[in-house]
Amino acid sequence: MAADRNDPPKSIASRPLRGLMGMVIGALFAASGFLVLAYGEARMNQGAAVSRSLNANEQTARFGAQVTATGALDAVRPAIDPLLRGDFVYVQRIVETCVWIESPGKTDAAPPVYKKRWVRDVPDSRQFKVRGHDNPGRTSGKEGSTLAMSGETFGEGLLIEKRLLRDPIVVLGAETLAPSRTDVQGARLVQEQWAYLASSTECKDGGAGVGDQRVGFRVLRKGDLVTAFGVLRGAHIEAPQGATVLLTKGSRLALVDAVNHTRSPYAWLFRGGGGLLLWIGLSMFLGPLVQLVAWIPLLGGFARGAARLATLGIALLITLGVVYEGYGLGLVQRLTIGP
Repeated sequence: MAADRNDPPKSIASRPLRGLMGMVIGALFAASGFLVLAYGEARMNQGAAVSRSLNANEQTARFGAQVTATGALDAVRPAIDPLLRGDFVYVQRIVETCVWIESPGKTDAAPPVYKKRWVRDVPDSRQFKVRGHDNPGRTSGKEGSTLAMSGETFGEGLLIEKRLLRDPIVVLGAETLAPSRTDVQGARLVQEQWAYLASSTECKDGGAGVGDQRVGFRVLRKGDLVTAFGVLRGAHIEAPQGATVLLTKGSRLALVDAVNHTRSPYAWLFRGGGGLLLWIGLSMFLGPLVQLVAWIPLLGGFARGAARLATLGIALLITLGVVYEGYGLGLVQRLTIGP
């Protein structure tokens, strides 16, 4: 039986269905973009979690809430560093060694240039192009090396206003110590924040020898005003899921500033990817509506251009809202970082 002439072609009849599917897919893309943005901020930018946590000094926090606590630092037992004398709660030892550094010559045909420098990581002199510039330690193949190493030491039982801090703990801000010769075991000279286990403060010809070292320290003491961030568990502050307890010298604002300076570089990948997904999703969602007027010569072109600008603007506003205002981060933080 012949089809009725009034029946619309199948391609035309299926357009509403395709339009509806496009809107559904667009909504899923937009929702995915928002989740990518929020997840990136929650996982890659702990500053968002810290700034939105409860201030335990001013607010009553429930068990399991993310909080900051500010107060005087204390410890059941002090930190013990083998090189530093004194009563400290936390010590970060920073060590630099006077070593040979290989640099390219002025031209490709010129031999490499070797100069002595203070560095934290000793280059492997076995990889040098010219022999005779041996650095100390395992990298030179010499045995019996007694190089001091960088590291950090915590006291046992760290407390803030009678709240016990549970490991793992990361210190983001501490005092840079200006030591005296008597503070550092083996120190021969002291200059500003460095104690030199060397005969000279200069690492160059006629100065300190290859393998000589200088050490610096960043410390926290008993009684220092500090702020910690973590999850409140009764009288304990513990690390959020998949993260660490954050500690810095100073106020809550100092901790937020310190965390923002340690933001992961991958945060921008989540921001860019999430914003792009948002734009694509919103464009797909509005696409069927634009098609309704696309056949009109002038109005159709204007509508398409306006839709692109509108979706781009909305995607940009949502991205900025998540990044700078934290809209919608609460749920994502609870799911990805912890309660």
